[in-house]
Amino acid sequence: MFYLHRHENKKNELGIRNISLLLAVLFHTTLQTNAKIIMPRILFTLWKPLLTALILMAVHSAHAQENSKPAQMPDWVLYKQDGTLVKSSDYTGKPLILHFWATWCPYCKRLQPGLDAIQKKYSEKGLHVLAVSLKEESGAKPQSELESRGLSLQTLVNGESLGIDQLNIDGTPTTLFIGPDGKILGSTMQSDPQDPKWEAVANYLIGLQDEKSD
Repeated sequence: MFYLHRHENKKNELGIRNISLLLAVLFHTTLQTNAKIIMPRILFTLWKPLLTALILMAVHSAHAQENSKPAQMPDWVLYKQDGTLVKSSDYTGKPLILHFWATWCPYCKRLQPGLDAIQKKYSEKGLHVLAVSLKEESGAKPQSELESRGLSLQTLVNGESLGIDQLNIDGTPTTLFIGPDGKILGSTMQSDPQDPKWEAVANYLIGLQDEKSD
């Protein structure tokens, strides 16, 4: 799935749904086992869990609204396989698709031809696609791996300081969509290179760059 702007909110939404489900079960069970109890007695019994649930829902809702604001991409410095230094400032003012992967990840390999195609199609319009390799086994050569499969996609290596320490990425492939202002606008763990949403997101990011230049 693709998440734009509200990509951090899934847990909050699930939490609210779980509270609603709990309330529904609570009401059903109470009415089943206490069919002869009048409604005021039921409400009196349930006022504390109801109040607690409402407070939790309010907290989750406030947290969801806070997380709906795109997060700022942290500053970072990483290297390519050949030792070339690459910095976050190199992409200031540019839309960026940042792809976290590993050479041992089959889903990453499935996705990467699609990312390579996106890069070739949209690079002249200002969209950048960059891979970041992490959690590699000793002796791995990520750039050589990409080139051996005929891909021109560039990758940074040893990306744990960014992917794990700063962004808390816990699975591959994880792909971030970063606007020209450096804000993380969304993310996905999608591995299907044919998903039409890739094209839609690419055009969206390019559109943001065009708006900024106007």
